[in-house]
Amino acid sequence: MSPVSNTRRFSPVARVAGSLALAVLTGIALARAADGDLDPAFGGGVAYAHWATLSTTRVQLAVDPAGAVFVTAAATASGSFDYRFAAAKFRADGSADSSFGFQGLRTIQIDLVEEGADIALGAFVLPGSRLMMLGTAEMPGNASAPALVRLTAAGNADPAFGSNGRRVIASAPWPLADIDIRFVARQRDGKVLFGGWGDTAPQQRSAIVLRVDAEGVPDPAFGDAGWASLPVPWPSQFKSIALDADARIVLAGWDGDLSNTAHVPLLARFLPDGSPDASFGIGTGYVRLVDVPSAPPQGGWISNALAADRDGSLLLALTVDEDLDGMAAGIVRVRANGTLDTGFGIGGLRPLDLENGTRIDALALRGDGRILATGKIQPTGGGTDVLVARLRANGSLDPGFDGNGVVRFELGPDTDMASALAFSAGKPVIAGYADRGTDFDAFALRLQSDYLFVDSFD
Repeated sequence: MSPVSNTRRFSPVARVAGSLALAVLTGIALARAADGDLDPAFGGGVAYAHWATLSTTRVQLAVDPAGAVFVTAAATASGSFDYRFAAAKFRADGSADSSFGFQGLRTIQIDLVEEGADIALGAFVLPGSRLMMLGTAEMPGNASAPALVRLTAAGNADPAFGSNGRRVIASAPWPLADIDIRFVARQRDGKVLFGGWGDTAPQQRSAIVLRVDAEGVPDPAFGDAGWASLPVPWPSQFKSIALDADARIVLAGWDGDLSNTAHVPLLARFLPDGSPDASFGIGTGYVRLVDVPSAPPQGGWISNALAADRDGSLLLALTVDEDLDGMAAGIVRVRANGTLDTGFGIGGLRPLDLENGTRIDALALRGDGRILATGKIQPTGGGTDVLVARLRANGSLDPGFDGNGVVRFELGPDTDMASALAFSAGKPVIAGYADRGTDFDAFALRLQSDYLFVDSFD
């Protein structure tokens, strides 16, 4: 695999227990202000959130119009399943916003069961610098339910929302124990989507979407009392969601159980009212991408991240079952009708065969058609670092981004990975977690850009 020549290594930074620690980056030449460089106006480029005694996972981010960055995560003590929603706020200059929560940090528990696993999946900024956090709350009976938490600008649970700032959707047309909610999205009208998969009948797997209004109430005009389902092959799973320019809802995942070797990328598309889109694929509303080139020999390709372009086409990041095929990644473009665009990349695939393997966990599009991708890379010698890549619209690597289209950021000595990507005034903002000692800390990283406008359906 090809090496990534452009690497940023950061010196260790002292952590502040129970507060945000802002990285002071040393040994980095920042004189050249080019795409792919860290933004020195964001505290040197990287800021960290450290919750004392807690580790973070499922890190996501939200950016407000003034440039403030919210990082959210599921946080728990090492070895515990007592997860809680966690949020951190950075100002536009990368410093901790001490007016939010406790020194820029807030954790919220729902605890419908004692020490339950309350998993944050994402967040969106509301007017007045409030924050809506979305995820799931563990319920009795080995089930989890969609949950919303609204925070005030001060980072406190909003007493005007639900029950002490929390609302749980505790009923569905199917047993909640048979539903797995994994991702969230927000529509242009402010309504919120929860997506995943579920068993809607014996041996019947379905793509699942719940739509709620700004107060967290299921939308009766969507599907069945707010819940929509689309039958897919058994035992499919889904990993990501996107809204296209026509407000259609697309879920990306795979057909096949990870315990066997038959994996095929899978896309399911709903109309805005929650009904399956019969114009997608062969009338079923779903598409199996069986013709993606260069499939890994053991497990095949798996969909991992998704973004929608203005023309209705979809950008899809592919990964593999790492237990079978190590680490590998690629990006494809799927036309609006569900067929593979073979003019993209090399025969339809942009492989990202770099060093000892890569994985792409987030995609985003600029208004000029360029594609940003981020995730992790395994360099020679072990561990993982943050990977960022930029492609042209045709799937070729963009040499205007850090010289060769890819850059690696080594935040710590062991495990670093990115899982979220957004834009702030045209600049890419990336979030994830880094192993910086005994815990995994969340981070936000902002890059420079000469582009002033980004693609957005919000």
